[in-house]
Amino acid sequence: MCRRFVMVDRDEVARVAAEVARRLEAREDAVVRLGALDALDDFRASLSAPAPREPAAHRDAFPSSVVALIAPTGLGTQLAVADMVWGYEVPWKKGPVFNTRIETARDNPSSMWRASFERRRCLVPAWRFFESHATETVASPRTGKPMRRSYSFARADGAPLILAGIHEAGRFSLVTTEPSPVVAPVHSRMPLALDADGAALWLVGDFAAALGRSAPALEAAPEA
Repeated sequence: MCRRFVMVDRDEVARVAAEVARRLEAREDAVVRLGALDALDDFRASLSAPAPREPAAHRDAFPSSVVALIAPTGLGTQLAVADMVWGYEVPWKKGPVFNTRIETARDNPSSMWRASFERRRCLVPAWRFFESHATETVASPRTGKPMRRSYSFARADGAPLILAGIHEAGRFSLVTTEPSPVVAPVHSRMPLALDADGAALWLVGDFAAALGRSAPALEAAPEA
């Protein structure tokens, strides 16, 4: 379960949005398929104000953080930067629900995620995401007690990751899938990580093609 990632600043998010928009413009069916999604103006009132700019070392996102992400505007292939809170609020759990299994959202018509999956898909640029190892432990720097070691995963080429997301009422959730060979030794799930072409496929709803693409090459690094 992904509980942490490193945010991308708004200028870089806008650059990623422009790159994905170019991929959408090259698709003859993009305008029609994006037209099935809710327009940005439908939920603009529920968006958050942009988070204050902070030094890069302090840009980790955790559940309930405000994050700059990418959402379709409803105007053709135009994409926009929007600020949303990480995690859906639910009445049956204390704290937000912030990861969505793609199998549940796609295959279960009664899932709480289904409407968002069908009508409110988004993209979450990140420099890296973190997962905890199932068995490997290290001493906690705060208490000295054993804790599960965390690993970070980033693109090998240094470019931002584009993580698949869904949203509702100004809140978003990261979509998770089966792990890639790099992530599998650490964790049984990972965020659905895409390149720009895969991100365009995600937005237009071509899920089989998006999942069938090889994820961007990732590098793993253990946290001290």
